[in-house]
Amino acid sequence: MHSISPLIHLGFIASLSLACSSCDSKSASTVGGSAAAFETQSFKLVMEPSGAYSRGTQGTAVVRLTAKGGYKINDEYPFRFECQTPASDGISYPKPTLTQTDATVTEREAVFPIAFVPSKPGHLNVGGSLSLSVCNDQHCVIDKKVLVTQIVVP
Repeated sequence: MHSISPLIHLGFIASLSLACSSCDSKSASTVGGSAAAFETQSFKLVMEPSGAYSRGTQGTAVVRLTAKGGYKINDEYPFRFECQTPASDGISYPKPTLTQTDATVTEREAVFPIAFVPSKPGHLNVGGSLSLSVCNDQHCVIDKKVLVTQIVVP
């Protein structure tokens, strides 16, 4: 997307991370008691359950980052999803850290499948934090959001 030398890029990321901790973000909201969502002028971020779940069987939740307006997914940014540490009671993560190589990334969207295994029935929380970046021709937005979705295990 942008051709920036690695050292300048890292310094730029560090300065933006400090300056943009509250860039154009709004607070998280719960959608239907099961999905977490953030929406700003530059991006929409949602984490939601995906499918039916059962005790002892690996399930998946989906984190979807969508660029809005003239923004695009920053393909040079080292996207990272860190699952909850420690995991919520009754949840374990086979792969607790996901990177851009684990996601499906296009110019306008990045989708992370978050694998987990529930060990007990009930309403359980699955989540973590996503480090993200979207850019337009003038600037890049770098942010980190915590997302938690609730799943139901019969």
